[in-house]
Amino acid sequence: MNFLKEHYAAQNSFIYSSFFISFVIATQIQIIFTEPIPAERLYHLGVVNYLYPLEKLQEETTKLALKLAMGPGKSFGKQKKLIDQALSASLAEILEQERLIQTLMVQTEDHQEGITAFIEKRKPEFKGK
Repeated sequence: MNFLKEHYAAQNSFIYSSFFISFVIATQIQIIFTEPIPAERLYHLGVVNYLYPLEKLQEETTKLALKLAMGPGKSFGKQKKLIDQALSASLAEILEQERLIQTLMVQTEDHQEGITAFIEKRKPEFKGK
């Protein structure tokens, strides 16, 4: 197998990962490593969350995409927004944003569906509303 093809997914995600790993590790990766880093190393550093052989990559990616698509879309979107803001906002600002977002999210159809599904001991059927 071609090293770059096998490790492309892991390498590509590093671009956005330096916020989530320690400064020391990020510096070592950027300065010390002058050639592609094995995906296993990136996985152990916490730069990537999942590591699959190339022949299973499409299947596993599809599973994850379906899981996300069937989830509470509005909630996922708001969570992503909070995570993005957390990189530059103060703790007080993030906590206030979280309070406001939770107030909005408990009013959604997906929230009610989640509660109902929990009470009925069944899998929720979210609609993104």
